[in-house]
Amino acid sequence: EYTVRSIYFDTSKFDLYNDKVEGLEIRKKVRIRGYNQPTGKDIIFLEIKRKWGDAIYKNRAPILYENLENLLSLGDVDGLIIKNIKGFENSHSDARKFLFHIYRKNMQPTVLVIYEREAYHSKINGGFRITFDKNLRCFPYPKLNELFVERNLTYYNADYFLIETKFFGQLPNWFKFLINKFSLMRISFSKYVICLDLIGIANKRSNFSYASGLSKYLGF
Repeated sequence: EYTVRSIYFDTSKFDLYNDKVEGLEIRKKVRIRGYNQPTGKDIIFLEIKRKWGDAIYKNRAPILYENLENLLSLGDVDGLIIKNIKGFENSHSDARKFLFHIYRKNMQPTVLVIYEREAYHSKINGGFRITFDKNLRCFPYPKLNELFVERNLTYYNADYFLIETKFFGQLPNWFKFLINKFSLMRISFSKYVICLDLIGIANKRSNFSYASGLSKYLGF
């Protein structure tokens, strides 16, 4: 089990939030992500999570947390993005894409989202991953240096957890069996949208509340 911490960015009109609420087929989230408790030399990640229908793609670049503010103010990708980490061969390009979105629409930190996660990888189906997320909590308009704070948090349905699966191709048959056995239902669940609705800061283009609508659907 580990703690996932994300600061999400959005425009002054909450364009990324509204893209999700309105169900756009192609949309994205822009965030920084760190894990667990601070250690003094923490590596965090600049992320763009893109969704195209059911497919998800990510741009991800590592940086020392202490260098984040300098990167956003100076744009010094070559000097501040960490080099030579296996699996991040495109980190400089991904960092530039992150900064492009931040600068182009003057995105600002909107909400800090925190939760605990247990993650498992299948030994049989190599591309299959299942995670259990719980204790979803958040607070609005964090500063960049507040990624690791644990105060003034609002919780969402603390007695429940969320199962997520990630896979290539088709679900393995053994998981399809579990879906049928326990009558599991597939739903769309955006932690970012849930938290903005929960703390009531989003500038919605419609009157639908994603959090209250989802809670009613699930019987929370």
